[in-house]
Amino acid sequence: MNINPTAMVSKQWLRDCLRAGRQDWNQWRQSYPQLSVDLSDLNLTGLDLHGYDLQGCKFSHSVLREVNLRQAILCYANFYGADLEAANLEEANCTGALFYRAVGDRITCQRATLRLANLQHAQFQYADWAWVILEQADCREANFRETDLSFVQATAADFSGSLLMAASLNEASLRFAQLCYASLEGVHAYRCNFQGANLAYAGLTRGYFARALFVNANLSHAVCRWANFRHANLQGSCCEQTDFYYSIYVRPHYSHPTKE
Repeated sequence: MNINPTAMVSKQWLRDCLRAGRQDWNQWRQSYPQLSVDLSDLNLTGLDLHGYDLQGCKFSHSVLREVNLRQAILCYANFYGADLEAANLEEANCTGALFYRAVGDRITCQRATLRLANLQHAQFQYADWAWVILEQADCREANFRETDLSFVQATAADFSGSLLMAASLNEASLRFAQLCYASLEGVHAYRCNFQGANLAYAGLTRGYFARALFVNANLSHAVCRWANFRHANLQGSCCEQTDFYYSIYVRPHYSHPTKE
């Protein structure tokens, strides 16, 4: 299919180009990288966009349910308010992408890169985010309820006010992350690294934090009732007015912080 770069005004033409195949699309993007691609407000349900170059494309308010974006290049793409339910972003490069108010329940993002991405107020419930890179991502007030975030690399990410109830954070790294006022009730965070993280006023009730690392973390005013901190490392952590009522803690070689 011959792809005409002057036909940019027609979204139908762009949709036809997507369906023409990855080779033609990527060749066109490489030939005209300066062109802005607006795919907003389109219904692209079920399309196979595996490996497509969609860098900087605008998908705001588009329907992308069950779309295959595996290994796609999505750097700085705009998914504002998009519907990504059950989409596949496995191994996709979403560096700097905008997912503000996007909805992606049951999405698969295994091993995707979302470094510096904006996920404010986005919803990703019951999703698979294992091994995702979220370093310095903005996840404020995002919803990750019952999502698998095992092995996630989220150093210096901002999860302030986010919902992580019953999520899996096993062996994840949230070093120096912002988690103040976050809801982590019932989370499973075995060997999770919270070093230097800010968990002030966070809810950790009934969470499982066995062998987790809280060195120099801020847990002031956090609610940790009935949580399991067995063999967790809380050295240097701030526990001012932290509620450890009925929590489980096996004392390591250093002193356990005072329970209020």
